[in-house]
Amino acid sequence: MRKKQILLIATTFFIATAGTTLKINKKNSEDISKKATEYTTNFTNDDFNIAAHRGFSSLEVENTTAAIELAAEKDYVDYIEIDARMTNDGKIVLSHNDQINISPLSKTSISNLNYKQIKNKKLNYQTVILDESILKSSNINEKELIGKRNLSLTNRTYTIAGLLEGINSCQDKKILLDLKFNKDVEEFTEELKTELQGIDTTNIIFQSSNLLGILYLQEHTDYNCLGILDKKEDLQYTSLFKNVGIRKNLINHETIAKLLDEEKNVAIWTINTTDELHEVTTELDDLYKDIIYITDYPDIIATKLSETELQKTKNTP
Repeated sequence: MRKKQILLIATTFFIATAGTTLKINKKNSEDISKKATEYTTNFTNDDFNIAAHRGFSSLEVENTTAAIELAAEKDYVDYIEIDARMTNDGKIVLSHNDQINISPLSKTSISNLNYKQIKNKKLNYQTVILDESILKSSNINEKELIGKRNLSLTNRTYTIAGLLEGINSCQDKKILLDLKFNKDVEEFTEELKTELQGIDTTNIIFQSSNLLGILYLQEHTDYNCLGILDKKEDLQYTSLFKNVGIRKNLINHETIAKLLDEEKNVAIWTINTTDELHEVTTELDDLYKDIIYITDYPDIIATKLSETELQKTKNTP
C-alpha cells in the first residue's frame, strides 16, 4: 500500500508540473471525468463505433473476463477487442503479450506453458503509471484520470481466460479477435477452427498484424478477417484484406474514403486521448462517424465524439 501512495504522490506531482509548463487554457482544463460520467449515465444512442481495447482495459486488467464483462455492460461500447495466443500444448488463451508476471519480479512465457499450467494460475499485473497517453495529453484533468486508472491496476492479481470464456463474456457485442500467431500459422488456424466449432462467428472480425497469418486464415476459412496495418509501407496491401485496421498516425482522408467506398470495415487504433481523437476527426472530416475507434478509454472517447458531433452539427450551414 505504501508503494502505491508513493507512486500516487509522484504521479500527481508530475502531472501538476506538466500542467504548468503546458500553459493549459480553459478549454484544456475541462473536467473530462465529470462529463464522461454524465454522458455515459444518460446514454441512449449514438452514431459511433467504439471498440473497448482488450476489454475495458483502463478499469480492469486487460483481456480478463472482468474487463470484457465490464465493456459488455456499456451501451456505448459497440465492439470488444481481445487478444488470443497459443499455449505450449496448442490451446488458445487471451493475452496480448507472451510474457506474463508470476510476481512483480518474476516472469514466464505463455508459449512455454501448457494450458493446465496456466489456467486459473494467479498472476500479477504491472502497468506503466506515467504512460504515453499521459505524456501526450494536453488536458490536466485527463492526465490525472489516466494516472489514477493506471495506478489502480498495477499489482492486481488476475487469471488468464480461455478463448471461449472470453467470447462468451462479450455477450451480444461485436468482437475484434486479435490473433497472435506466435506458433505455426497453420496449426493456429486448425486449433482456432476446432475451438470455435459450433460457435456463430458472424459477430466476430478476426484480425492480426501478422499479415501473412491473417491472409492464410482469410483464404482457408469463411471468417471475416482484418489486416492490421502497422507501418506506412503496409498501406500498399489494403486491397488484399476484407477489412483493415490502421495505426492512428497513418490515416488520411483519401485512404479512408477509398476503403469505405469498397465497403470495408476500417478500425483506427489506439485512440486514448482527446488530443489524438481531435487529430483523427479533423483529418477524416465528414468520414469521422464511419470508422471503428479502438480505445482503452471508451467512456472518454465516446463522450468526446458526442461533443464533436454536436460541434460539427452547429457548424453545418
